[in-house]
Amino acid sequence: MTMPLRSSEAGEGEIQAFDGKVYQLSLHRAYAPGAPISVEVSREGGWLPLTMKSIGSKRQTDGSFIVRARPINLRRETRAWLIESFA
Repeated sequence: MTMPLRSSEAGEGEIQAFDGKVYQLSLHRAYAPGAPISVEVSREGGWLPLTMKSIGSKRQTDGSFIVRARPINLRRETRAWLIESFA
């Protein structure tokens, strides 16, 4: 399963995985380790803002980037919802 996201910096992309500690994102730009990332994910009734810090980026053959990031200030109920969504 993937979850669509949008970002003012990176445009549209998706969350490919989340294990409770690390996100795996597919984005159109790379982020250096430690760089802040702000995105919004689609959730019933609107968009949910998420903030994270990059762990690193890897270019894919199609020109997009797989970005690994850790959550910052993630509420307990939001973490549970994300984990359940990717289970």
